[in-house]
Amino acid sequence: MPRFSANISMLFTEVPFLERISMAKKVGFEGIEIQFPYDHSPHEIKAALKEADLPLVLFNCPAGDLMTGGQGCAAVPGREQEFQRALTQTYDYAKILHPRAINFLAGCPGSAWGRQACLDTFESNLSVAIDAFGDLDVTLVAEAINSFDMPGFLLSTSQEVVDLIGRLGDKNLYLQYDCYHMQKMEGDVQSRLMEIIHLVGHIQFADVPGRMEPGSGSIDFSRLFSAIDNSDYDGFVGAEYHPSQQTLSTLGWLPRNVCSR
Repeated sequence: MPRFSANISMLFTEVPFLERISMAKKVGFEGIEIQFPYDHSPHEIKAALKEADLPLVLFNCPAGDLMTGGQGCAAVPGREQEFQRALTQTYDYAKILHPRAINFLAGCPGSAWGRQACLDTFESNLSVAIDAFGDLDVTLVAEAINSFDMPGFLLSTSQEVVDLIGRLGDKNLYLQYDCYHMQKMEGDVQSRLMEIIHLVGHIQFADVPGRMEPGSGSIDFSRLFSAIDNSDYDGFVGAEYHPSQQTLSTLGWLPRNVCSR
């Protein structure tokens, strides 16, 4: 089976943030993800990761006001300095935490500048990020988010991210393929993921429609995980879902879950 990482921004929220790392280790996860780690000292996070002997798989670059209903900063013309500040903060954390990947969210820039201008701004900012992280061993990824949950998000299909990667050429940018978002937008995530697996830098999942644990919706995760395991993908597969009950009670899908033994 794939190597599974736990997104502790969404899982194990029954306990304080840093304690979630050791809890993920105890139940069988092999890595940790954090959406936005910036409310916590990178040194504290590093110590907790070291104690649990787990790698940090991924975190996001700060996205400005996106998570509170705003436009974000990565694809908004005129917010390049804000993005640069976010990039500096991300780099400072990455130097200490050594994540496998960093995700950049395009945001919801709106229609005031036109779609192409926003795409150009995002592409330019990503080029800056690629250069900035050139001395660190980290994969940069960009993510498509479904337009039902986040209307107006600049990139809402896997093809739009694939096209972006193509425009940037042979550089350190890959697709973060979120099975939940892409099932809602494109359907048949297994077939589509296998078509573009060579461009995928990270995979995340939740079931559809409720963005809850595997088995709560329509995705056949047994087939999906088997297909990933049999592909050339050698990264982690991140559990990023809203548990329908206490997290420990939603881990029946995890093959190495010691709580199910």
